[in-house]
Amino acid sequence: NVKIIGVDTAGSFADYIAVPAKNLWVNDKNLPLEIASLQEPFGNAVHTVLSGKGVTGKIVAVFGCGLIGIMAIGVARASGAETVIAIDINDYRLQLAEVMNPTLTINSKIQDPYEVIMDFTHGEGIDFMVEMSGSEQAITTGLKLLRNGGEVALLGLPKKPIPMDLVNNVIFKGSTIYGINGRKMFETWYQVRSLLQSHLVDLSKIITHRFTLDNFEQGMKLMEQGKCGKVVLEVSN
Repeated sequence: NVKIIGVDTAGSFADYIAVPAKNLWVNDKNLPLEIASLQEPFGNAVHTVLSGKGVTGKIVAVFGCGLIGIMAIGVARASGAETVIAIDINDYRLQLAEVMNPTLTINSKIQDPYEVIMDFTHGEGIDFMVEMSGSEQAITTGLKLLRNGGEVALLGLPKKPIPMDLVNNVIFKGSTIYGINGRKMFETWYQVRSLLQSHLVDLSKIITHRFTLDNFEQGMKLMEQGKCGKVVLEVSN
């Protein structure tokens, strides 16, 4: 009987919302409000990256560098990944992703991610695929790049059913695929708090714009154009 606030019920664009008391999370009073407002999407990134057996010492590829994808790069880095590769088609987002210190960035409009990554890894491929774009091409390429015994975490939502080579890319490889929906209550929230309090992930670096609440449409426009990171709406007292 899951109901998602903002999807199945009124969300934060409504004048008032009702939230189950047990779902409320108490923040440290010293946590900046703009960082507190990032915890919900950050939870998606944390849950996705930490959904498998761990990324320590592994090669991780993040397909899709929207805000959550960029945060996933930071989580993978903080969790000890040896290599983190960022793939997107948007140069602005790829440049913003650099604040999370990826090992390699690839614009898949210009370069073939499969060829670049196979060359970079000396033909070995990747251990863990983080899929944030919902792109058929990205999913297909990521599965092809996966090493034997590799893992895939899917958060991006494809617009239509996607054909897959299950035999060669999943079954014969012994791959594990995780479907990610939101985050875990409450395990993910504790992980989020730890990553923020320890400063292992600095979310302030991805705040690119600030507007007053009255000018929210400017923020929406930037989001639609893919020319922003986190847009903060400030409410005056």
